Amino acid sequence: MVQKEYEYWAIFHFADDGISVSFPDLPGCISCGYSTEEAIQMAKEALMLYLEDMTEETIPKPTQISTSTLTPSEKVYLIKVKL
Repeated sequence: MVQKEYEYWAIFHFADDGISVSFPDLPGCISCGYSTEEAIQMAKEALMLYLEDMTEETIPKPTQISTSTLTPSEKVYLIKVKL
């Protein structure tokens, strides 16, 4: 079976107690971590699990995120997974 690569933008919100992650294109797909590396790994796992529950037809197309809407404690990362 051929794996397909998916790429979605995630917003990392940095706070004193850790990093929360959300995917604007995927409502309910959230994660967190204590370091950037851990948050990226957890975001990949969350994205994988979220997409695995969907069919090819229902997976939304990724959109760009306007960085002008971000707060100073937020940063955008492109998360890639293969299914």
